[in-house]
Amino acid sequence: MTEAAAEKLKSLGWSSVDASGFIALVGPLWQRVVDGVHEYALITEDKHHNRRGVVQGGVLMTFADRSCGMTGRFVSGSPSLATVQFDTQFVDAARIGEVLVSRPRVIRSTRSLIFLTTEVMPFLARVLNQHRFPTYYADMGAMNRQGLPLLGRRPAPPAKLTADAVARLVDEGAAVVDIRPGREFDGGHIPGSYSIGLSGQVSAWVGWLVPRHRPIVLAGGGQAQHEDVQRQLYRIGYDDVAGALDGGLDAWRDSGRELSTFETVDVEDMATWILSAEEMTVIDARDEHEWVAGHVPGAVHMYVPDIPHHAEEIPTSAPVAVHCASGYRAGIAASLLEQAGLTRIIHVNGPYSDWDRLHLAEIRP
Repeated sequence: MTEAAAEKLKSLGWSSVDASGFIALVGPLWQRVVDGVHEYALITEDKHHNRRGVVQGGVLMTFADRSCGMTGRFVSGSPSLATVQFDTQFVDAARIGEVLVSRPRVIRSTRSLIFLTTEVMPFLARVLNQHRFPTYYADMGAMNRQGLPLLGRRPAPPAKLTADAVARLVDEGAAVVDIRPGREFDGGHIPGSYSIGLSGQVSAWVGWLVPRHRPIVLAGGGQAQHEDVQRQLYRIGYDDVAGALDGGLDAWRDSGRELSTFETVDVEDMATWILSAEEMTVIDARDEHEWVAGHVPGAVHMYVPDIPHHAEEIPTSAPVAVHCASGYRAGIAASLLEQAGLTRIIHVNGPYSDWDRLHLAEIRP
């Protein structure tokens, strides 16, 4: 159980914390940062039990104290802090085998004191049935420990690039991230670009799909939006934003270069095709939890980040219609299908709840 929990934590972006002395006897501890929040975890084992067979209270106190101390050091920048007062209230027993999690937060600080609070709660019940995390989480722990180069209070905005400069960067391996809404992307986009609109979690999807240190060029939107995306990417250690296409997609077209397009339809259109037995492959780009809760009969499940690895399994003899819960992730998926070489791509840009509204049958594994 301990090894399985450790592997699951690793897959969710947690990294083990190096420790010595008493803490090493209690641990190992695990840590990660999610949306700027520092989280710590402890996998409870047989060595942690008391005479009642549950986790010893001293273990919980040590874990809480250590996690608050690590957060305090990060916030203060001090390499060494000492606990001067530690108040504890126990509300329930922790059971052996559970993964405990602590999310300390600072409630007040002075020149010499930092006041923190945290709750230690079970995590294993959720962690073994949790949605997948972006792959960039795996190295965030090490990056936060080592620190990143300072970019200053006001980093320079993304450079304005001509279409020729963007084309040259793409030839050299840069990734184009189009931040417009999906329907605009479908109407015309740079071939091979990523459709990751500002209405969703841009940094999370870029971190999941674009390798770190690959130069990024932004397309669509204005300067304020480009600066917003740049800030989001900086927060996850993606510093190589080469610039943004000046003049938008009109500039790309005016340079004599082609734009790719996708057909955009609603869920009702997809339903009509399925009920009339039209030849097509339906890709469900939602995650595993959504898929098992009910999906379109005959659909192929391929979660967005899995598409680059399994797109070759999709038949090319018929159009491919891709949907998700709202249309946002389906837009990302459609751009990945294009990158994989598929040409007849249909973006189902509408809420999957329309399938139920139409009183159509679902499959539940």
